[in-house]
Amino acid sequence: YTAEELTAALAAGAGRARYDVFEPHYNVIDRPKYEGAPEDACVKYKVGVVAYYALASGFLSGKYAPGQRFSDDDWRSRWTPEEIRARAEGADRLAPLARGRTRGQAALRFCLEHPAVSTVIPGAKSPEQARENAAAATAPAFSEAERRLIDAVVPPGRDLPIPQAAAS
Repeated sequence: YTAEELTAALAAGAGRARYDVFEPHYNVIDRPKYEGAPEDACVKYKVGVVAYYALASGFLSGKYAPGQRFSDDDWRSRWTPEEIRARAEGADRLAPLARGRTRGQAALRFCLEHPAVSTVIPGAKSPEQARENAAAATAPAFSEAERRLIDAVVPPGRDLPIPQAAAS
């Protein structure tokens, strides 16, 4: 949904199915799909928020470097080298958040600390990753200095700046 569609659907109310949960694509480097009008609508209409894509397909865990290449059968192979580099470098700029927590836990904490987010759906490919993700719930909260770092890297309501490939 766009923010307008979400608000209209929530406002329709009587005679329609009630929305109890909104599941936005939301993480520390992809903020506008939830922050702003969608967030305001969820708060106004008391709709729970379950954030997905909280680890940005592994980039926020530090798993991928700027030169990462993905196989042709991986959906991320659609990204240009510039897009991959921007995501990896943006995630690296947030690496200082890993004090007392892993980079993945820091990414999950970002969503979990949002007062209007109910929970997150992190992906895990192993029991170890699942345990690490679960530990984000008890990882240290962000300090004010860490929140300033987050907002300096990606301001509220904005996406990480990602350059587009030059036209040929």
